[in-house]
Amino acid sequence: MGRRSGTLAALLLPALVLVSGCRSAGTGGEVAVLFVDRPTPAQQQQVRQACGGSPGITPEPLRAGQANVYFDIHAASRDQVNALANCINLLAARDKAVGIRTYQIQDGSQA
Repeated sequence: MGRRSGTLAALLLPALVLVSGCRSAGTGGEVAVLFVDRPTPAQQQQVRQACGGSPGITPEPLRAGQANVYFDIHAASRDQVNALANCINLLAARDKAVGIRTYQIQDGSQA
């Protein structure tokens, strides 16, 4: 029985633009990177290393069985979050083998 993660990710992409546009610095949250298929540990590490080195951005520890890669953005400014989003987009476009489908910004606020 397969998940409908591809459909869910496609539906969440427009919401991503709304959340990233409304997020104010210091509100906290996380960015979740979702993959096309279950990623290998090497794919997860590639995303963490390529995009997790900016100030205010902290890759969260990988847990056993975890498919997504998460970045803590509690200490990040809007510009730092935008830089992370750009890094994820560039990595996804440049290296299809990484298998990134999309990402979600969860800012910790209630709508």
